[in-house]
Amino acid sequence: LRGPRRRLATQLHATFVRLHSAAAMGEVQLMAYSREYRACVRQCIDELAADEQRARGAAGGSAGEADELAAEVEKHEWADCILHLCEVFFVERNAYVGEPLVRWLQLHVAEPPAIGALVGLLVPEQSADYWPALHRLLLHGRLAEARQLLGAHTQLRAHAALGDAAARTGAVAGGRNEPTAGELLFYLDMLVENRPTLRSAEELLEFRGNWRVWQEDAAMLERRYELALPSGALTALKILRADEGTLLAGCSGWVELVLALAFHGQPTLRRTEFEPVVNHAIAHFPEERYSENDYILMSIMLDDPKQALDNLGAAYGRGWLLCHLTDLLARAGQVAPRPLDAALADGTDGCTDHALAFLEHARTLAATHGLWQLALDFLLPLPRRLATAWASAIIRAESVCSDAQAAKLLAACEVWGLERDAASIATQMVVRKLRAGMPAAALSWLARTPEPLRLRARYDSIVRALVRACEQPAGVGVDDDGRAP
Repeated sequence: LRGPRRRLATQLHATFVRLHSAAAMGEVQLMAYSREYRACVRQCIDELAADEQRARGAAGGSAGEADELAAEVEKHEWADCILHLCEVFFVERNAYVGEPLVRWLQLHVAEPPAIGALVGLLVPEQSADYWPALHRLLLHGRLAEARQLLGAHTQLRAHAALGDAAARTGAVAGGRNEPTAGELLFYLDMLVENRPTLRSAEELLEFRGNWRVWQEDAAMLERRYELALPSGALTALKILRADEGTLLAGCSGWVELVLALAFHGQPTLRRTEFEPVVNHAIAHFPEERYSENDYILMSIMLDDPKQALDNLGAAYGRGWLLCHLTDLLARAGQVAPRPLDAALADGTDGCTDHALAFLEHARTLAATHGLWQLALDFLLPLPRRLATAWASAIIRAESVCSDAQAAKLLAACEVWGLERDAASIATQMVVRKLRAGMPAAALSWLARTPEPLRLRARYDSIVRALVRACEQPAGVGVDDDGRAP
């Protein structure tokens, strides 16, 4: 791990430690920590993207390096997407996921069409991109942008300039004359503006009443003026009314279709009720086009967190994403640990899939220079015996290269109760100081040896060598066994 990925590891670790501490003290707000995880990932994505741009723009830069960075950007964007969808379905305390799901789609799946140039045209509806752009905005729930683009239509602008709209109620109640195209576009605009939104369960009864009235207005507009509406406006109205053929024609994949069906047709779906909609959408798109990420998203939308974690592990391995997501979903009460065969857990009896996710991530961090302390913290949620064994392995793998490193390792041994490892580290430092002719420093390190282990013959030999070293001139060292020459 290096660069942005190393910084991501340290930031995720800091959030994980705070979450672990907060959970130990009582109930914890998981949404706040989930969003913090995603903010860390977004920062990493931005840094990786900047590195990619620099690699492509550098004179004599390596195209291979830029391509590798681009692949890392895509991988982390998918990680952000998966984390966010799990947050919507499994972490957020909202049974009705329609609105959060629309925000997820807008952030991760569907790029918004560029409407700035269209809005600036003198007659924007004459552009071949005008109506398709409006339809995509409506399909993806971007109602504010859709109204902005619809408002640029010259006939709607002319109608507004004449002032006739102010004299009308906005309902399609029938007037003395047939409405103009501008008036019909005004009615469509009013439908988009007044579409009800369900933000919480407390608003459900009010929403259902408003939704029924709104649907009746939309149906009446189509029934009375289907032939008079501009074709592009009629398609927009059919999207709002969740006409399945229109939605299917406008969607390029199963995810878009699921969101369009739920947002426009069944906005009161609970997170546990998406299975029929997902299966219906999947049936319209061939399976050979699905990627590993598609299967992860499917299992989440089908309310199957265990399968989602299995699919995630198969696609991305047991890395930081699986580790943190497993922890979040377990704390949210969505998944429980499952025992693993010892062969799958490197011979570790009694290991669970959750423990293995933490262990693998800890191994990755321990193998990265300078991150072994972070690795130890990811052992904290494990059973004490298993965690202690792996903590000892991580500590023994570290080289005692300096006084500061030795002090850190001894502090870790104290936390984990690893007296033998602490004695080994302190002994190395005592011998090193004696060789360097620094008996006072050697004595201080000897004092840090766990007391029950100081009475062994090895330490008696070291103490005798230390006494002799104190009696000899400075600069006289000891041999490998701690004996003064």
